[in-house]
Amino acid sequence: MGAEFDNLHQVLRSLYTEMMPMCGDMIAVAKGIAGLGALFYVAFRVWQTLARAEPIDVYPLLRPFALGLCILFFPMVLDTINGVLTPVVQERTR
Repeated sequence: MGAEFDNLHQVLRSLYTEMMPMCGDMIAVAKGIAGLGALFYVAFRVWQTLARAEPIDVYPLLRPFALGLCILFFPMVLDTINGVLTPVVQERTR
C-alpha cells in the first residue's frame, strides 16, 4: 500500500480490490463444503423420516440449499451490496 489515503473508505476499497482475487481459492473450498454439507444434511433428515415411517416434509430441507446458494453467489452478492452502498458512502464523505 504505497498510496496516500484521504479517508477510511479509500483504505477499505483498496483492501477489498486487493483481497478478493486472493480469496478465490477459499471461496471455492467453501462452495464444496457447503454442497457436501447440504447433501449430507438432506440425506440424514430424509433417512430419519423414512426410518420413522413419516411423510417427508420438503420445505425444511430447502434451507441448506438456500444457504448454499448464498455461498455460491457470494462475490456477486458483495458486488451488489457495494454497488448499492458506494453512492451513499461517497455522498456521506463529501
